[in-house]
Amino acid sequence: MEFKSTRGILHKTLEDALVGGLASDGGLFVPSEFPVFSVSDFDGLVSFPDIARRMLVPFFEGTSLEDHLESIVNSALNFEILVRDLGEFQILDLTKGPTNAFKDVGARFLARCLSHIEGTKTILVATSGDTGSAVASAFHNVPNTKVVILFPNGKISEIQEKQLTCWDTNILSLRVDGDFDDCQRLVKEIFKSEHNFSSANSINIGRLLPQSTYYAYSSLTYFRKFAKAPDYIIPTGNMGNALACIWAKKMGLPIGRIFMATNANRPIPDYFANHRYDSRKSIKTLANAMDVGAPSNMERFLDLIDTLDLEEYGAISVTDNQIQESIRDVREEYGEIICPHTATAYYASTQLNWEHPIIVATADPSKFKEIVEKEIGESIKFPSQLAELLSKENRVIDISASKQEVLAKYKEWVH
Repeated sequence: MEFKSTRGILHKTLEDALVGGLASDGGLFVPSEFPVFSVSDFDGLVSFPDIARRMLVPFFEGTSLEDHLESIVNSALNFEILVRDLGEFQILDLTKGPTNAFKDVGARFLARCLSHIEGTKTILVATSGDTGSAVASAFHNVPNTKVVILFPNGKISEIQEKQLTCWDTNILSLRVDGDFDDCQRLVKEIFKSEHNFSSANSINIGRLLPQSTYYAYSSLTYFRKFAKAPDYIIPTGNMGNALACIWAKKMGLPIGRIFMATNANRPIPDYFANHRYDSRKSIKTLANAMDVGAPSNMERFLDLIDTLDLEEYGAISVTDNQIQESIRDVREEYGEIICPHTATAYYASTQLNWEHPIIVATADPSKFKEIVEKEIGESIKFPSQLAELLSKENRVIDISASKQEVLAKYKEWVH
C-alpha cells in the first residue's frame, strides 16, 4: 500500500511515512486507498490485539515491517481497553496504559514500528498535555532514538508536566513560552527546514492507524451484542482521536454516527455549523489537552470530505462550567469519576439524546486531580504506574517560541 500527501500526489511507502512524519510538501500522509472490511472478516477474533492485527494487515503487507506486525501489536497493545455499560450509554475506557491516557496506544505502536526500521531517528513532538508523556514513555531507552518534547509553559496540569519531565537518557523536555499552537507550529517549521527529525504527534500516520483499531474492537463488540452499529461521542482537540474513528468507519467497521466534543476552542464545531474552517488562537480551558486552535487533522478530514455523509457527523463546544457540571453529574448518577476531557463527551450526550451511544474516556481523572476533586468532594488516588512516574526527578529547559532556540538546545544536548 502507498501513502499520499493531503496536498499533492506525493506517494511514499509505509516506512517512509512513519519515519518522515510530515510529507515534504507540508501535507499529512493518508492511505492512497482504504481497505474495506466486513464484519465476517473478524469472525472468531475477540481480543483487542487479535482484532487490531487483522485490521492492520493490509497496511503492512509487502513492507519490511510485515513479519514484525504480530510482535509489534502484542508488545504495544498489551494493556486493557475496557468497554463498560452504564445503561444509558457505554464508556470506551482508553486510560489503562502506562501513562493513563489514550495516547499510549498510538505512541507505543509507533515506537515499536520505528525500532524495526534501520537508522538513528530523532522524534520531535508538540504536546498540550498527554501526548508528550505517552511518547516519552513509549520511546524511553529505545535504541538509536532520541525524543524532543515541546510543551507550553503554564498551560498543562502540574501532574502532566511532571509526567513530561521525569525522563532521562534519550528524552529532552523543552518548556515553551507560548501555547500549544506555538509548539505545533515550531514542529512543522523544523520539519520543513531539517530532514533528520520525525514526528510522534497525530500528524504521524503511525499514531492514527493503531488508534483506529480500538474503534474496530469496540464497534465489533457492540455489534455482536446488540446487532446494530454504535454511535460515538469523542472528545477531541487536534482531531486525531476522532479521525481514527472516521477512518475505521470508512474501512467498513460497524460504526454509526460520530460526534466530536471540544472545549471552548471552537474551530471544529464552527466548521460543522458553517462548513468553513478557520484556525484561531487557542483558549485555555479545564480540558487543557484539547486547547487547540489549529487542529492539524482537520486537513485529513477535509481530504475525505467528498466521500463522507456529513449528516452522520457533528461537533459541539463545551464550556468550563458545563465540564464541571458533567463531572459532578456522572459521579452522582453513575458512580464514575471522569476527567475534564471525557466530561465534554458526556455533556454532548445529554444534548444529543442518542440511544445508548459510546462515550470515549481519554485520560485517568487523577491526572487532573485538583479539578476533579473540587467537583466531586472526595480525594482520588493515582494509579500505581502514574504514582511511580511522579516520584522521579524532573528535568526541563525553558525556551522561547523560536525555531532557532529549539535547534540550539537540541544540538547542545546531542553534543
